[in-house]
Parts: sequence; structure tokens; C-alpha cells
Amino acid sequence: MRRILLFALAALPLAAPLSAQRGRGSDLAPARPLLGAAADTNSAFTYYTHGVNTLDRSPREAVASFYWASRLNPGWGDALYGEYVARLLTDHDRLVSYMRGQRGTLHSREVQHIDSLFAQARTIDPLLARKFDRTLLTTYLQTWAENEVRRDDPSGVNPAAIAHWIDTEVLRQDDYLKAWMAASQGRNADAVSAYARAINQARFKSGLRADLARVHYQMGNFDTAIAAFQQAIGEWRKEEGEDKIIILYQSKAVLEHSIGVIQEERHDLAAAREAYGRALQEDISYYPAHLRLSVLALQAGDTASALSEMDLAVQIRGDEPSLRMGYGRLLAGSRKYQEAEEQFKKAAELDPDYAAPYLILGRLYDGSGMREEALAQYRGYLVHAARNEVNVAPVAERVQLLAVEAAPAPAPAPTPPPARR
Repeated sequence: MRRILLFALAALPLAAPLSAQRGRGSDLAPARPLLGAAADTNSAFTYYTHGVNTLDRSPREAVASFYWASRLNPGWGDALYGEYVARLLTDHDRLVSYMRGQRGTLHSREVQHIDSLFAQARTIDPLLARKFDRTLLTTYLQTWAENEVRRDDPSGVNPAAIAHWIDTEVLRQDDYLKAWMAASQGRNADAVSAYARAINQARFKSGLRADLARVHYQMGNFDTAIAAFQQAIGEWRKEEGEDKIIILYQSKAVLEHSIGVIQEERHDLAAAREAYGRALQEDISYYPAHLRLSVLALQAGDTASALSEMDLAVQIRGDEPSLRMGYGRLLAGSRKYQEAEEQFKKAAELDPDYAAPYLILGRLYDGSGMREEALAQYRGYLVHAARNEVNVAPVAERVQLLAVEAAPAPAPAPTPPPARR
């Protein structure tokens, strides 16, 4: 069994392509998980925490929890990534075939949706820390090993012994898996050493190099991370046209996006703009680059360019509520109130559970003297907002005041008839 298992592990870097499919998939939307009586069911953080706590013992419940965290807080990459991992964990045999790159599994509609979650998470945050991968890897390795043992000897499965054997034998001998596991556990120095050895042995190096760059970023080694990303891009170009399948979402646009984010953290905004420009040269439809260029233009006082870049981002990815909200705020700041209203309404339409559009629309109508419209939106906000949001109390007070102002004046008392003589 050991020889067969190590052969399979050697193929891991060539597994699972990115699905081009995007979107949440309404037919795959789970019901809200049941939380404690005191839990705030409008809190994205509450659902996310519940997902973290149930991931190992109940992946299906974790799926629902992470899903609703991302519904209540659209654009939260960690929640999308958590749902990606949880969905993979709901079927251990499918996880094995997924990790081993079986094309029937990879091309299935459900798995393509699962892959799209990770793709979306990475475009939101290209330097996302993959903290749940330890559970993913451990479950894959143990399930695969148990299946092999069961095939040879149905009575010989001992999960504890197999898990120990994986820790002491498999991970010690496979540098790629060792690096991946170490990174998921936050053992960054060990991950750097193992990735370096894995890169030296690998035929296709770009994906591994990019993962190494992300570890350097987590360690605060910004210059080293940028150099590793640049090297990964160069290696990617050499590998183009080769018959390879990539385990997790990578693209040259994402790698340039990563460089841009790091350059922003280094306060080298000119270099960041150049990186985002290169990302668009690689993929003109890569909307996060337009988004970041809009932010940088606004910081530089160039409102026209900021609006132009944001408009392009929304044209490309108009189904993202948080992007619509960002565009609406930018339009409102430019006194384009009617256009801003359209963006806020679209955000609420795309995700009726998202509290922010109700608040902003309420303020917009309130400032325009539209009391009834403001009341409706403020009340919608109070229905959907988490209890600990700072705006809840002042909005509740404003609702009370507007309700009094909007109430019809009491009818005058009827004039009594004249007294009879």
C-alpha cells in the first residue's frame, strides 16, 4: 500500500483545475443553520464562527454557516473559502477523486461550483491565508489510505494507526504535502524549507512558487514575496502550452494582483498601479484590478478616473453586491445621487439579507426630505443589521422621530351643535 500511496501523492500538484463558473448557485443555497437562542442571526461573524466550530464534526452544517456568513457580509473572502473547504469535506470519496484529479469529478457541475467559491475568494483576497487546509489534507490522506487498506483487507482498517502512519511516513517523505500542511498550521519557516525542496524537484514550478510567495508574505518578507511572485509569473510563461492541470486557482492576473496588494502595503503606490495594469494586460476582464485602480485614483484626487475604473469593474462583475455598494458610495461622493441610488437598490436586490444598502438608501432619502422612503429603508436596516452594529441605536432613534413626523395630524374635534333654547 505504501508504494501505491506515495505514487498518488506525487501526482497531487497536478490535480483539480479552476472552474470558470462564478456565482453563488441558488439551487445549492442551504437553509440557515440552527444557532443558540441568544445568537444574533443577523451577524455574519456569528455564522462564520459557527462554521469554524463545526467544520470537523459536521461539514454540512459548516457549509450552511459559511454560506450565510457570506450572504450577510458579501465580499468576505474567508467565508467563501470556508464554504469551499466545507463542501469538499461533505463527501470524502469525492474529495479523494478531486485531489487526485479525476476528470469526471472535476467537470461535475457541483465541483465546478465548489471551485468557483475558491476562485472568488482568491480574487477578493489574493493573499488569503488558507487556515482550513489542514483539515482538508488530513481528511483526504486518511480517507485515501483507509480505502486502500479496506480494498486489501476489509477488517484491517485502524484509523488512528493510519493517521499516525501518514504523519510519520507520508508527510516526512513528500515535501509538497509537508509544505502545504506546515503553511496551513502557521509553521511558516518549515513551509519555506519544504517548498524550496519541492520546487527543486517539480517539473511545473509556478504554482508552488506562488504558494511560497504567499508564505513569505505571511511572514512579513514583502520583498522576498514580490520576487517569488515575479519568478512564478516567469515560470508560468514557460509552462504555457504544457499539458498540466493546476490544483488550485492560479492565474498571472491573480499573481500580479498579489504584487499590487503588497506594493500598496509597502506604500509604493506607483508600483502597485503598474502591477494592476499588468494584471489587466493578462486579463482585461479581471475586475479586482479595476477596483484597486479606482481606489488608488480616488486617493490621488482623480475622481474621474476613479469613477471610470469602478464603472468598468461593475460592468464586468455586476452580480457582486459589495462592489455595487462601493460604486454607489463613490457616485454619492461625486454628488451623482440618482446614479448612486440605482447602485444601492441593485445591491439590495442582489442580496436582500445585506444590511448596508438599507442604511445608505435611508440616509440618501432622509437627506432629500423623503421621509416615508427613508423610514422604509431604515426599518429594513434594523430588520437585517447585526445587534452590535454601531448604527443600530442612532437609526432606531431616527426611525422613532421620523415616525412621529410622518404621522398624520389628529383630526380636529367636531364642533358641538348649538344648544337648544
